[in-house]
Amino acid sequence: MPRPIRHVAATLPFLLLVVACGGSETTGPPPAEIIGVQVTPANAQLEFIGATVQLAARVFRDDGSTVADAVLVWNSSDPSVATVDAGGRVTAVSTGSADITASFQSLSASARIVVTTPNCVNAVGLQPGEWESLALGCAVDLPAGSAGDLYRLAVVNQASAEAANAVTTVSVATTSAVSTAPPASLRARPTRREPVLDRMERERLRIGARIALATARDHAERRTAEIELWERIRPTHDPTWLERRRQERPTAAAALLGSSPQRIMIRANAGTSTTCDVTPATPAFLVAENDYVAIYQDSVIGSDLSTQITTAHAQAMLDYYEAYGHDVIQDYFSGVPDIDGNGKIIGYVSFTTPATGGLVAGYVWGGDLFPQEDCATSNEAEVMYLNAGLIRALDEGFEQALDLVVHEAKHISSFWQGYRRSIRANSNQFQPLWIEEGTAEIGGNVAARTAWQDAGGPEPNVRVTPELFRDLAVGNDNEVIPEASNLIGRFVNVQRYLASQPNGVVVTPFGAGRGHSIYGSGWTFLRWLADAYGGAASAPLADAGFFRQMNDSLAAPGLGGLQAATGKSFPQLMEEYAAGLMLHATDVAPPQTAFDLYDFNVIESFCFAADNPPCDGSEPGPPGTFPWPVTAQSDGTMSVPFGTHSFKGSIGNGGVRIHEFESSGAGDLRVTVEAEEPSAIVVVRIR
Repeated sequence: MPRPIRHVAATLPFLLLVVACGGSETTGPPPAEIIGVQVTPANAQLEFIGATVQLAARVFRDDGSTVADAVLVWNSSDPSVATVDAGGRVTAVSTGSADITASFQSLSASARIVVTTPNCVNAVGLQPGEWESLALGCAVDLPAGSAGDLYRLAVVNQASAEAANAVTTVSVATTSAVSTAPPASLRARPTRREPVLDRMERERLRIGARIALATARDHAERRTAEIELWERIRPTHDPTWLERRRQERPTAAAALLGSSPQRIMIRANAGTSTTCDVTPATPAFLVAENDYVAIYQDSVIGSDLSTQITTAHAQAMLDYYEAYGHDVIQDYFSGVPDIDGNGKIIGYVSFTTPATGGLVAGYVWGGDLFPQEDCATSNEAEVMYLNAGLIRALDEGFEQALDLVVHEAKHISSFWQGYRRSIRANSNQFQPLWIEEGTAEIGGNVAARTAWQDAGGPEPNVRVTPELFRDLAVGNDNEVIPEASNLIGRFVNVQRYLASQPNGVVVTPFGAGRGHSIYGSGWTFLRWLADAYGGAASAPLADAGFFRQMNDSLAAPGLGGLQAATGKSFPQLMEEYAAGLMLHATDVAPPQTAFDLYDFNVIESFCFAADNPPCDGSEPGPPGTFPWPVTAQSDGTMSVPFGTHSFKGSIGNGGVRIHEFESSGAGDLRVTVEAEEPSAIVVVRIR
């Protein structure tokens, strides 16, 4: 049963969790299955009519091998732009772009072909709510139309590599057919809302954001070390070890009935070792348990009343996980393994473990899921390391420790699935960091939505608007109720990611704004995917199958898994995502691939967009609202009028850089864009 959560002020920081890993297990690898098609190159530009390029395609199995002599069927999405023959050779027909698809049985993959000619121009003819993707290399003409017509144009970096230093320069220049002197903007300036939260609560958000950023950085390093460790272990690893161990040590069924040992020995692994150096085991004492989690604290804390957690603290975490977290981990990510045979996750609470002191909320370490013959310091158990100070903050109404348990359980699940995937393929097959953290944030968010529903909030598939959040999440004292408090941390991270220039979905690029993290970018992109392709709004928790498919060990990790789940390549998804961002919460009908569960103008309702970190409500701060176009002016006006302008900045891998232009009705606007491949231009018409 859901526990009653006390209605107190949400104090302390919103931190947004951790890196590590996990999954489920089988007793032996099944036969290799055909899981995908890959087309190379994924992008190509043909610079004159009649130019050709040879594409290659391979059909691959889940163990990495290729299907020999596979017969592929080639098709072009637009033969008027580019044609393709039976062997994959593409010929340019006219300027524009086309997707060339190679199909094998029910599987397919595409390459984006862009055809340009010297001094070419793409004339845009869109109705409100429509969008178009255009190639680099040609100018873009926006029609004068009527006064007040409104367009957004995004430069989209379609590179997927997690390279923070891969920051490129983007230049956008415009000229008007009538005048270079921009007239006064015709568009009403956005109305500034008074912040709902009081000044003290906004200060707590600032502190929480700093903790979240420190945690994200710490766990990026931890994940890298984890994969390096696996590469050391893999050549001599026996994949049947768990079956042997279970024969030696049958499942401790008594533990499922609530009788875990009162004292265990734990190796407090910092999670940064790549060599499995032996860590001394220290005593830890049981605080509380249920059927899913047993919470222990180390002996040092246990002897210090000022730092120890209480049974009430532990019980609050256990009740939350049982009511809201366990089903999410099962339904969205296929549960966690049971390496040690006790049927439970061990939550190890410590002030002395190096990483869980200070600013780090908690973590899991994949090495704990390896056999000790491979990694001497392994606990051979599902262990999450938790910060005692964060748990004690439950006394002050700060609920982040509850959300943390769900986030960490997801990492255990996905590491185990990645381990199984790697055994099958005999290579590193773990999710990239942005997907790993983004899906862990999805798990925590789904649990939080369910908890909020039990406290009187909407069902998890109902769209959250600023008005709904004010009515159902904010009390009369201008403090967010505890059940909804964990949602705000994600709103803050969305703002900090997307308002940053440069930004990136797959990485935090060099030069990004303070607070940009893959927690924000990964969650936002994956939230969009689940809405657009997972049917999230159709019923409560309807997107569970989408994430379960992505997490499964039979699915390819990373971009291969995304393509299998959506049928689209990463460049295609980035174009649709950019259109979804630019058309989100406008007055036109949203595109088919739109955000469903959140109206992100809720961010501005709490004045998050007016400063970075969130504003104090006294000054307007940086201009603009979601999706924070770079054309926004100091008075808050989002757009610039058709005329002569120049915008130059940088963009990271998987980044978007948005501009907004408003017509006076007097002349067309010509836009020229300079950026590095692979990039595209996406134009939407709002009005």
